[in-house]
Amino acid sequence: MTLEKMTTDKKNDFLSLTVPAENKSLQIIRNFIVQSLEHSFNKNNVYELEVCLNEICENIVKYSYEENKNGNILIKIKIKSDIIRVIIIDTGKPFNILEYQPPDKDMLVKNEIKGKLGIRTVQTICDKILYKRLKEKNRTEIIKKVK
Repeated sequence: MTLEKMTTDKKNDFLSLTVPAENKSLQIIRNFIVQSLEHSFNKNNVYELEVCLNEICENIVKYSYEENKNGNILIKIKIKSDIIRVIIIDTGKPFNILEYQPPDKDMLVKNEIKGKLGIRTVQTICDKILYKRLKEKNRTEIIKKVK
């Protein structure tokens, strides 16, 4: 088992965390984002970013790796005055969040389908989302302007 690794890079001004892409890492990821932001930003901004990061990482854990293939999730948090950037990197299957079309909300309600709103939530909360596949790695960046 790989243990989580948290670092602070003062030169480039970011915090980072590396965890195994496993369900039990999701709580560590949530704690990391909350502890990294709670003293500098209001609770609503912290909660919204916690929800977004959890959704993206949960999808990586569920869908990105084959059954017997293990991988890690690297998270970097960069803060510049009123902008928070959260970068999520994994080596799983390619998944471009920008190309994903969430299911129609009315259809979900009509057919009593639970869930399936996570990426729509991320798209609604974040001010900008970037994606790049580079050297066999997914790099998703969520950007939130804070008040």
